Amino acid sequence: MTLLGSASLLEYAFGLRLGIDQLLFRDRSRIDELFPGRPAAGAALGLLLIGAALLTWNVRLGRWWPSSAFAWLAALLGLTALTGYATGWTPLLTFSQPQPIAMNSAVSLALLPVGMLLARSDRGAMKLLASERPAGALLRRLLAIAVAVPLGAATMTLAGERLGLFSTKEGAWLFASAVSICFGVATWVTARSAERMEQQRKWAFEDREEAQRIARIGSWSRRRGQTSTWSAQLFDILGCDPQAGVVPEEDFYESVHPEDRERVRAAIARILEHEDGFEIDYRLVRPDGTQRVVHSIGRRDAARGYVGTIQDVTAQRAAELAASAAEERFRQAFDEAPIGMALLTPDGRIEQANAAFTDLGGQPPGAIDGVRLRELMHPGDADRLTRTLAQLAAGEADEDGLEVRMVPSVGSTRDVSVHGTLLHESAGAGKRLLCQFQDVTERNQFEAQLQFLADHDSLTGLMNRRKFEFELERHVSHVKRYGPEGALLVLDLDNFKSVNDMLGHSAGDQLIISTAGVIRARLRDSDTLARLGGDEFAVLLPRGDRLQAAKVADTLVAAVRGNSVVAGGERRSVTTSIGVMVFDADMHSVTGESALIDADLAMYDAKEAGRDRYAFSATTEHRTSDTKARLTWVNRIEHALEHDRFALLAQPILDLQTHRVRQHELLIRMLDDQDELIPPASFLTVAERSGLISQLDQWVVTHAIELIEQHPELQLEVNISGVSLGDPQLLRAIESRMRESAINPTQLIFEVTETAAVANITHAQAFAQRLREHGCRFALDDFGAGFGSFYYLKHLPFDYVKIDGEFVQHAAIGHIDQLVIEAVVRIAQGLGKETIAEFVTDEKTQRVVTRLGVDYAQGYHIGRPVPIGVLLASLGDAHLERDDRAV
Repeated sequence: MTLLGSASLLEYAFGLRLGIDQLLFRDRSRIDELFPGRPAAGAALGLLLIGAALLTWNVRLGRWWPSSAFAWLAALLGLTALTGYATGWTPLLTFSQPQPIAMNSAVSLALLPVGMLLARSDRGAMKLLASERPAGALLRRLLAIAVAVPLGAATMTLAGERLGLFSTKEGAWLFASAVSICFGVATWVTARSAERMEQQRKWAFEDREEAQRIARIGSWSRRRGQTSTWSAQLFDILGCDPQAGVVPEEDFYESVHPEDRERVRAAIARILEHEDGFEIDYRLVRPDGTQRVVHSIGRRDAARGYVGTIQDVTAQRAAELAASAAEERFRQAFDEAPIGMALLTPDGRIEQANAAFTDLGGQPPGAIDGVRLRELMHPGDADRLTRTLAQLAAGEADEDGLEVRMVPSVGSTRDVSVHGTLLHESAGAGKRLLCQFQDVTERNQFEAQLQFLADHDSLTGLMNRRKFEFELERHVSHVKRYGPEGALLVLDLDNFKSVNDMLGHSAGDQLIISTAGVIRARLRDSDTLARLGGDEFAVLLPRGDRLQAAKVADTLVAAVRGNSVVAGGERRSVTTSIGVMVFDADMHSVTGESALIDADLAMYDAKEAGRDRYAFSATTEHRTSDTKARLTWVNRIEHALEHDRFALLAQPILDLQTHRVRQHELLIRMLDDQDELIPPASFLTVAERSGLISQLDQWVVTHAIELIEQHPELQLEVNISGVSLGDPQLLRAIESRMRESAINPTQLIFEVTETAAVANITHAQAFAQRLREHGCRFALDDFGAGFGSFYYLKHLPFDYVKIDGEFVQHAAIGHIDQLVIEAVVRIAQGLGKETIAEFVTDEKTQRVVTRLGVDYAQGYHIGRPVPIGVLLASLGDAHLERDDRAV
């Protein structure tokens, strides 16, 4: 446009003929006929000005004044020419130029620059034209029609007239019809578009309202010179009625919490003072009194006024506060936990540790941050710990725990229990492990001590009977699988009872300890030595044959014979009798229990052969002797039952609160041919193996009921064998005898050892329950011997707990024994039961068990077992003494 105007002006100024008006025609001979003349000078100047205005439109000089100036000059040129046409004053048309400005050129010069000046999208006609509303769409279509249709129709009409296709009048009608049709079609299309746009606008409004409702966000706006408008959700957040309209500004401030009101006023005042906006949280008090926390954003819009949103964030802030409180609680629990805690990276590096963990590691606070955990562990446990943590971090386990050894910077190695958990944190935060570290060194030491006590004899430190029987069963299984090998020896000291009776239990204990040392010194490291109880020992030789077993037995007999202790100013010694059972080829029916019986019977063979010697069992040449010995004891027991050759001893039980003897325990003895008492160890085992034990128990219970019947003030404890617990015939016999006698059943107490009750838990429960239904009481003897004891307290109905003598006899000097006794007492008291301490052998032990809360005491210090006749005689003397005082 600029070039065209400039070229035309050059033609006028210098008289040139550049052919500007001939460029579009091939047949130059008809140019003057079809389009005579060339652009007027004024029109050329206008084209030049409009082109200059367009060229400078995007040049940022001030407020785009060059383009404005050029456009206004072009408009002024066109208005001047139009004024000339209107007034008929020719100079205004020609400007002293040979050719006037055509009218259409004058109108274009007047309108086009003005339209260009107004063509700004943010105001005026262009704003309406750019609008998405139906009016804007209609204007855009009409503008296109107004430019394209008239131009095209005029060109076709002119061409038709020149070619003689129709007259000027017909051309005008065609022009008018084309324009009308186009405008009609445009109007119809716009109307349909308006309907669609209105529906879309309605849908968009509904979507916006639904989105605001879901997000609990309300919007507001305030145009210049207009009142505020609120969305429906904003009314809901404020708890206002939408029908009542927007709440006045002052009333709105009244709904803000008093503590937040001035802050909100200041925030809104800032945007009214031409600041960009605000974003704050504050509390609203709704008309129903409930409080809501809202997040408000306000912005200043230079064109439209002010807009903003209010979002109800009560739940979010409550969740954030809860999360913050939980985090604070976790931090406090983490920092102040009494056990060590640490946050680790997946590769085991310490990010954070509490004071308990740093103390455990012997490090100052913060010194181990960033250190790999394995560096604090014993080298033998480091790899195992690293693998476990890696599995935990990989999600292969939700939680894991293990025990490792920790090597602190100062001090000895500690046993530590480690429990780890994978923390599921927010995305991008990475994985972390929370590990707990608990020092279990003392616990492990105590458990090791308890396990030692469970498996070993407290006096000698040797294996006890329970542990030895386990090792014996394992050896028997090995022999059955891989062939016969080894031997079993049972040792019993000769005349040991006389040492106890003459010198006391202290001297007896010294002799037992000394004998255990002598035997241990004569055995190999692979041999197993145990104290079965009292003065009885057992030795398991896992290697060797009959000849080697005989050599070991002979060595032990000689060693014990040569051993002695000084007691009471005199040197005392004993001998031993040993029974030897060799594991030979005939092992298909042998068990550990039967092997022990065979060796025990062989030991009695040695005693009967003169003591201080050994005897074999379970071999061809000696099997007859063993069988004869066994049958001899069975016959002796049967003979004693048939001819009433048993005797009862009574041992007193002292009430530690009243210091009076409340009850007695009945102890059975067998009478030999000279009416000497045979201890129960000699015949009870045979009675159990031969099925005679129930008859013995029935004999004792029958005599106990008769004694109570004759002396109602007696309270008697009767021992029941574990084998008898499952004998329904015995139970029926006891019940029948009790009904016949009509004694006070509370005076009769049935006593069962813990190991027997545990081995026959179902029978023990049934037996005790039946007797308790009759009114009898029940005592659990030797409690603590098995160390599964506490579990069975809730399964067995009992009235007394008799604490195993292994804990009592050394309680005066043994701290662990005192702890066990105290634990048993507390549990029994919690269950409403009473406790009896066995093996109370001196005054100091009695004071200790009294201090620990034991209810009753039994032992040689309280009173030795005496024949039942002696007990009855003392009761008669007591009656006579009371009668004399009454007189």
